[in-house]
Amino acid sequence: MAILQADGVNVAYQAYRSPRVHAVRDVDLSLEQGQFAGLVGESGCGKSTLGYALTRMLHPPARLESGRISFDGQDIARLQGERLRRSRRNGFALVLQSGMNALNPVRTVQRHFGDILAAHATGRRPSRAAVQEHGARLLDQVGLDADTLRRYPHELSGGMRQRVVVALALALDPRLIVFDEPTTALDVIVQHAVMQTIRDLQREQGFTGLLISHDLGVVLEATDRVLVMYAGRIVEDAPARDLLSGPHHPYTEALLRCYADPRAEEVELGGIPGSPPDLSRPPAGCPFAPRCGLAEPLCREVEPELTPLGRGLAACHVRAREEGVPSAR
Repeated sequence: MAILQADGVNVAYQAYRSPRVHAVRDVDLSLEQGQFAGLVGESGCGKSTLGYALTRMLHPPARLESGRISFDGQDIARLQGERLRRSRRNGFALVLQSGMNALNPVRTVQRHFGDILAAHATGRRPSRAAVQEHGARLLDQVGLDADTLRRYPHELSGGMRQRVVVALALALDPRLIVFDEPTTALDVIVQHAVMQTIRDLQREQGFTGLLISHDLGVVLEATDRVLVMYAGRIVEDAPARDLLSGPHHPYTEALLRCYADPRAEEVELGGIPGSPPDLSRPPAGCPFAPRCGLAEPLCREVEPELTPLGRGLAACHVRAREEGVPSAR
């Protein structure tokens, strides 16, 4: 059963006297209970914006223009104020990509836990002892000592700060957590440790997770299902194992060519020519066509829709024709 269902989600940025940017365009997305999925794409493709939309964290100049976002059967896209706050309790949470920016520099870690528990308390404000006990238990789950409660963000390493942010996201026992590039600016060893902690927590607690990253390698290693985003749209959706062995969208293939087997005697890294399109003026046809070596006239005229290919979905006229599947238009 789907815990999150997004249908026709459109998000645009409209700054003062600036062109309207169509950051997320007609996205449909379904996440099952207990699933851990990844959302990957180049910078500027709209993946973080989509994550903010799914957790109702959009702020001006971003605006959810249309679409339905159903969490546990309730359309949260229409909720405001206290009704939205109630949905966050035991509902959904967002882990931001920079621990230093996500934490208040003049508050201890314990005060952060206290603020969250007080804001979402259904009765009396939790006591200091209750906050300390709850915070220590959550920190232990992410591999940090209880002494961390007394420390300020600047006293923690990057990896420790990110673990604190994950612990804070767990404070309200969410059933869905969106991780927005949680390993950004961390070195490879710390990045692996943080991702292992997140994966272990997901398996132990059974929450649904969506990992947003520009690093396809991290996503393939950590998640069970991968969604590839380009120019504001999902262009491929497939199990991680199938995506690694046989992607269907040329953009996914190009991303995979940017990685190489470090065990090989000769390592060759590919690249993707050109640049993503300007989303203030979305192009006609497939947005990847100007960078695609397989593009045909139809690709430049009609934007393909997600079509069942293999065990997943892909939005590509050429691949659909090769497999004898009618391409939806």
